[in-house]
Amino acid sequence: MIEKAPHRMQGPSAEDVKRIHDVEAERRYQEMADASKPLTNAGIVEWNRRREWGG
Repeated sequence: MIEKAPHRMQGPSAEDVKRIHDVEAERRYQEMADASKPLTNAGIVEWNRRREWGG
């Protein structure tokens, strides 16, 4: 019989992943917003893709 190790590490919860993603997405959004050049369609599509993935 194989016993599960009591010290086995668990991965981050879905809520943790979403929180981390939101911080990363917000940072990227600020980088785009702070850029001197206008936001391109590719940038908008990428932002929307990241938002959908995170929420």
